[in-house]
Amino acid sequence: MTVVRRDILTNLKTTLEGIPVAAGYATGIKKVERVHRPPEDPPAEQQRPWIGYMVGPTERETQPFGEIRCTMNVWLLAYLSPKSDDEHEDLVAQLEDDLVVALMKDQSRGGKATSTTLGPGESNEGFPQVGTRVGEYVEQLRIVYFRSATVST
Repeated sequence: MTVVRRDILTNLKTTLEGIPVAAGYATGIKKVERVHRPPEDPPAEQQRPWIGYMVGPTERETQPFGEIRCTMNVWLLAYLSPKSDDEHEDLVAQLEDDLVVALMKDQSRGGKATSTTLGPGESNEGFPQVGTRVGEYVEQLRIVYFRSATVST
């Protein structure tokens, strides 16, 4: 993994971990991990709100002067613990607002990226819940950065 890519992902994790209620956010993220948890195996309720992130495909475009423009796709998967359908809608709306505010404060991911774009996002609102009620929210990020074509940076 290139240094710039690692630094971007470290910044992303730090940003997501910095979404506590004490800082004025509504959600209060309890745990952030670089792992995918399928709906059949959500994190324990005491770990929620929980966010996992996974890196998807990275698109690369060769640029002049030995640079490569990279667009890294990152998927955020959040699990919430709503007690009712109404609370589910509220928790998803609060999480979405918190993600927008936190992630857009520094779209350069600590000066390592040229942009961070959000969307699309979706939730399991309206889907029937069986057993333990688990709210899910998925958001796609597109993070653009440049790297050298000849040197591992």
